[in-house]
Amino acid sequence: MKKILIIISLLVISFYLYSQNSTLTVFAQDGEKFWLVLNGVKQNNEPVYRVENIQINTDYAKMKILFENSDLSSLDKHFPAKDADGNYCTFTYNIKKNKKGIYVVRMVSFEKITSTTQTSSNVVSDNTSSTGTTTSTTGTTTIKGTTTQSSITNQGKSDNLGVSINANESGVSMNITGTDGQENVNMNMNLNMNNANVTSSTTTTVTTSTTTTSSSGNYNQQNQEVVYVSGYNGPVGCPIPMSEYDFNSAKSSISSKDFEDSKLTMAKQIVGSNCLLASQVKEIMRIFEYEDTRLEFAKYAYKRTYDKGNYYKVNDAFEFELTIDELNEFIENH
Repeated sequence: MKKILIIISLLVISFYLYSQNSTLTVFAQDGEKFWLVLNGVKQNNEPVYRVENIQINTDYAKMKILFENSDLSSLDKHFPAKDADGNYCTFTYNIKKNKKGIYVVRMVSFEKITSTTQTSSNVVSDNTSSTGTTTSTTGTTTIKGTTTQSSITNQGKSDNLGVSINANESGVSMNITGTDGQENVNMNMNLNMNNANVTSSTTTTVTTSTTTTSSSGNYNQQNQEVVYVSGYNGPVGCPIPMSEYDFNSAKSSISSKDFEDSKLTMAKQIVGSNCLLASQVKEIMRIFEYEDTRLEFAKYAYKRTYDKGNYYKVNDAFEFELTIDELNEFIENH
């Protein structure tokens, strides 16, 4: 009986933890093969044209597409891994060419994960019995906001076990009650997803003695906060700023353009799908020749800047005080 209780506990915990993730599917519309890198981890060993059901266990995600064709530039995409209400979702992204013939990554759909249902039937052999006694388990478990009743009957021992599971966004609780011959068993388990602490207690009563055991364990699900700007505690405009490597590559692409308008268009495209630091915005501004272009870009990039509280640093790229005043007025109005 106790072995069965332990197995059930581990299965519930494992299943619940697994279900509390968003998932990501990415495919190439025209069949180009690629590698998917999610939060710095390559997800497929060989280039493919479709990657499905990748688990995301962070609030925000950074996706990079590396094409098998080395002539195609890599693509970067930052996106929140939950909806506006903090719900886990299934995301689908498409790799395709835009109207200008440039490869882009675009969201096709996302759907809130409301429930996950699993029905299982298992047979467990009891090796301690010379008669080959078996335990049959039947049950239906619905995760998130529901309560499930299951029963386990151990043939030959007149065992009867009832399982009640209640799961929601904040955690999962399980209560097991039943009889094992002359033993009465009661087990309560609570899994709190906020502090990742699991506590369980089991009480077994026999006609001649009573034994109470309790155990606790920690499941490490701490999301360590990543500091992108040392000592910065101000407002954040976007989740994950560009890496130094990606930023230098983007800056080189902007600088390679011959005309001011082309440079500005390229810079806006990069900022539109990425997150920058205030210092990176200033570096791009210095690529432009004209004050008006620098101001236009500074206004455009403000909402896509990680450390918005440091945006005063971009003023160093301006030549005139009137331009700084106009930017400040824009920021105050937004």
